[in-house]
Amino acid sequence: YRDRHTLPTPAHRLSNEAELQRLSSLLGPQAQQCLDVSSGYVTHPTLLEDAGTQHTPQPRVCANTRAFGDHDFASLGVIAKPEMVCVDTREALALIIASDGLWDHFSGPMEPAGGGTMESAGGGTDQTNAAGIAEKVRDCLAKASSSSSLDVAQQVTDCLLDHIEAANGGFVDDTTVVAVVFAEDGSLASPLPPSQ
Repeated sequence: YRDRHTLPTPAHRLSNEAELQRLSSLLGPQAQQCLDVSSGYVTHPTLLEDAGTQHTPQPRVCANTRAFGDHDFASLGVIAKPEMVCVDTREALALIIASDGLWDHFSGPMEPAGGGTMESAGGGTDQTNAAGIAEKVRDCLAKASSSSSLDVAQQVTDCLLDHIEAANGGFVDDTTVVAVVFAEDGSLASPLPPSQ
């Protein structure tokens, strides 16, 4: 939005009470061993990371309670089922759908649509900053040099990825970003070409 941002779904992390309860109920007595609320990680009880020759192998961890590709954590309650919501886009500038490679890059608190604050994984501190991302998206949109929604969406995506890469000296996490750009009335900025 021009003057605000919103997160339509809560973070899928252990700091989200509903997600913590879901995993705790599923794991029962094993929850104490596998759910480290202070660090925010779901810890696998038997799998170890290959630390190479320099370090002692550490237990494998997952920072999210819903994730694609973390099949080893399915038995611990980490699921790939998305949370579905409807969003009114009539006043929206853009919709950003992204992995934690983007959300964890910005530091500071984030506010879910229902209010309150959420914490992301990483020592129990807030690492997600939807306001920072929204500000960056507004900046990227102001610099966009096309009237095609597809071109502008690609420019916004590239702008966000370039920002992450520059700030970290490269990518430190798998990063997926999808940008959907809207016109003044909340529709796509230009019609999509017909599919072939």
